[in-house]
Amino acid sequence: MHPLCFWWLCVKRAFRGSVAFANSWQGLVGVPAIAGLAGLAKYLGILPDKPGLNTGNAIADAVLAALAAGLAAFIITWLVGFSVRLFSAPAALYDEEKARADGLQAEAEARAYPHREGAFQRAAREALDQKSRIAFGLEIDPHALQLSVGNEPPFSRARVRGLHGRERTLYLKAENTDRRHAISGCRVYLMEVEPSEHSGGPWLLKSEFALAAGDHLLVPLVSFGEPWGSVSGDSFMTVLTPEPAPKPSASGEHTLTLRATSLTTTRHEIKCRLWVDAEGRLRIEQLRFD
Repeated sequence: MHPLCFWWLCVKRAFRGSVAFANSWQGLVGVPAIAGLAGLAKYLGILPDKPGLNTGNAIADAVLAALAAGLAAFIITWLVGFSVRLFSAPAALYDEEKARADGLQAEAEARAYPHREGAFQRAAREALDQKSRIAFGLEIDPHALQLSVGNEPPFSRARVRGLHGRERTLYLKAENTDRRHAISGCRVYLMEVEPSEHSGGPWLLKSEFALAAGDHLLVPLVSFGEPWGSVSGDSFMTVLTPEPAPKPSASGEHTLTLRATSLTTTRHEIKCRLWVDAEGRLRIEQLRFD
């Protein structure tokens, strides 16, 4: 900024508010100053004993003298306020311009590098405990990756199979409960099927996927051909993993151990009960989680 422009802004800044200052403080600044100057002038013989405008009317002389004294007090107070404001304006204006420049620079850096941690975020992260850092969005929740199951849509979907059949598929929900941070490198496994009549585990259900903040993904888990009309149901369920896939019997109950992992969170593991009810419908129930 050119020096003339800078000092012109300082003068404009000092001018604003000086009139209000003069109106408010002339009784404490201007009037004592006028009285002191008048006493000094009288002592030096500059001011006559009976100053006045000599209009020939005593009342008019008194009114005009009072107005002149009030105007002089206002001008003196205004000059004092203006001088004080002008003296402090350069530092205040410099601070404002520096803060504005720093803000524009920070905004430009945030746009150029959206994932760079700022000084405030870094200081807050170092000062707060983990729970507070998670609450303020400075750190991802280590337990943000969650698994869940259910028996109603969207966890359960049925479709027609062939001419006289119906197949039901149950889905496992992998969810990112963190509202500010994404999760990457996610994997979902079927760790174990109990009773342990199936070997070859763990089985990979879904690999290498990411979840945006607050997002979820439905992973196909198990399917079963249910009885429909005159068509009887299947004798086994099919876990939807690459071959060889576990095929638990439809006549018994089974316990599934499911696990989700990622690069940025701790693992999450749940156990589920899987069975076919008396009406031939495929069912699942979450027992516990770690």
